Amino acid sequence: MPTLGLDLCDASFTAATAEKNAARPLAVTDSRGGADWPGFAYHDGQKFHLGRAAEDQWFVHPRRVVHNFWERLAHESSTLGPAGRPASFSELSFYFLREY
Repeated sequence: MPTLGLDLCDASFTAATAEKNAARPLAVTDSRGGADWPGFAYHDGQKFHLGRAAEDQWFVHPRRVVHNFWERLAHESSTLGPAGRPASFSELSFYFLREY
């Protein structure tokens, strides 16, 4: 049975499988066809956007973007989310992995 390896960091998110002595990178794209998944999360007031779509909003709405949820992986509240109920850093990571 092959092993799945994940590389989690703020700069990118990659995956690979390994079977016996051979590793094979997995080419997984986001909904827009991008192969890189930077660790960014953006909340537009209605829903979360992740990866490249969130990074694109960083220059427009810098206070609505979080890019350090992998390093702060905890139940601590972030600054993103609906009014009165911001998502925790671990929730942002979950949403990111679910979309991935």
